[in-house]
Amino acid sequence: MTSNNPAKDRHPRLVRMIETASRNIDEMFHLANMVASVWHYVRADGSEVVLLSPPGLDKDHTVALMRTMLAAEEAVAVLYFDEAWSFVTDDLEEAKRHLAAGLTAADHPRRVEIVHFMAEDETGNLTAMRKIVRHRHRPPELGPLEFSDADMSVGRMVGLLPRPPGSALQ
Repeated sequence: MTSNNPAKDRHPRLVRMIETASRNIDEMFHLANMVASVWHYVRADGSEVVLLSPPGLDKDHTVALMRTMLAAEEAVAVLYFDEAWSFVTDDLEEAKRHLAAGLTAADHPRRVEIVHFMAEDETGNLTAMRKIVRHRHRPPELGPLEFSDADMSVGRMVGLLPRPPGSALQ
């Protein structure tokens, strides 16, 4: 079955990984009002591993460690998810000015708190999010899962898997 999202249609395994993780975090969020930073990867033999991010490391060191682990484990698919800040704008120049000023999404006046899902396999990468809605007098809740329709992603979390020379995501 096809959706209205071509990016989602190109990555069925990644869609399944993200949808499964999204369902599983509901209980975690209900109990703890937070989502832990989690890695889920699939080895070449089809076995799967789920683990928390290593404690005490910054993001750059965590990513370097996970790249090494994914290569050693012969991973063919990976999903990472964590809480994050995001902002959405139709004004590309506004976004460029914001980032050029050394600001992050957390600094933006229209920021939203999300659970961000980033997945990758041999077909490319796919991202999704769930907004975190914090209420004044009742527990927070997670919004619905929303897949990105972007054809590509950039950043430290892209190209986590080992790739042959010349590969598109190398």
